[in-house]
Amino acid sequence: MLADLGCADLKWHDERIQWKQRPTDESVHICTSQYRPPDMLLGSLRFGPDLDLWSLGCVAAELFLREPLFHSKRASANKERHILETHLEILGTPPMDSSTYAWMKSLPLFAKFDAVRRLPAYPCQWPPTRLRGCQAQLADFVRQTLQWHPQERLTAASASQHEFVSSRALSVIVSVAQGKTRG
Repeated sequence: MLADLGCADLKWHDERIQWKQRPTDESVHICTSQYRPPDMLLGSLRFGPDLDLWSLGCVAAELFLREPLFHSKRASANKERHILETHLEILGTPPMDSSTYAWMKSLPLFAKFDAVRRLPAYPCQWPPTRLRGCQAQLADFVRQTLQWHPQERLTAASASQHEFVSSRALSVIVSVAQGKTRG
């Protein structure tokens, strides 16, 4: 079981939003930036279960990679911008004529991100280079949880029924490297 209850407060997300701050230039700080979905990076004030499913997809990929999928390797004052660019590199840029791109443009901080430098166009290829070689069930689970639009992500119920979770795909042998002995 995985859990992060650091920001747990109210069960009803419609009421929870009243307790959160308005988006700022630094974005909304509700979870670690490398597990934050693009809608939060772009200032969405909607904090629902879809946020947790995005983070779950990030953790599932991290189990294979042994490092965060969306780790920004660049040192910068604008960490959120670099994380968003990493999302684009890995997932591909939504087509400009798509409903997903129109939705992204409607988010409060999109203009700020786009004004600094136009969002780069990356092709969508699945699985991304970093996930090649992982189990097909894992790649599919990650793909379905890491959807740009929150409504397109797996729900908690559908995620629990996904083959990656419900099959023996999680039965992996984890080896632990022996540490140095103290003398």
